[in-house]
Amino acid sequence: MKKIEGKKEKKDEEKKKLPVLRTLQDEQIEIKKLNSEEDVENAFKLLKKSGFEVTKKEIEQIVKEGVSFGAYVSRILIAVGLGWKAYLNPKKVSISDGEPNAVYLEDVVVSLQYEGRGIRSMLIKAREKEALANKFLYSMAYISGDLPEGGIEDYIKERGGKLAKEYLLRGYEFHKTKDGTLAVKVF
Repeated sequence: MKKIEGKKEKKDEEKKKLPVLRTLQDEQIEIKKLNSEEDVENAFKLLKKSGFEVTKKEIEQIVKEGVSFGAYVSRILIAVGLGWKAYLNPKKVSISDGEPNAVYLEDVVVSLQYEGRGIRSMLIKAREKEALANKFLYSMAYISGDLPEGGIEDYIKERGGKLAKEYLLRGYEFHKTKDGTLAVKVF
């Protein structure tokens, strides 16, 4: 009987010594502006892993605009929201040449294991805040060009992608253009 009890005590002690695993919900996400060479390198790697065809030089030029942000967990870049200054012609609802009055939001790229944690929304919000700090009037982004004519908002509610739904929730208006559907938010 003592041998069995001794084995049981050893197993209980071993269980106590096992490391405690942290879940993803315990991890803290930090949103910060991209600005260093290391940020550019990490953004390049994340975009390449996600299937984007982009060069480091292109990312470097975009980051220099000062309106791109990343999401970090334990100092590791897990999501990128690139943005740049642009001019929105409000009469034609199109991107044109002119003094920047808007921030253009590129698609948010999130590492697969961090999907569904609200990171997309955090990066859109950070870039919108930066647009306001620059005294811009608009925030804009192209979304899928294959949306049907007519009730774009209804279509997005029913069948839209995560990003389009996020723009809808954040108060963007949708305009059909020759280049696709332009989501525009007026500040």
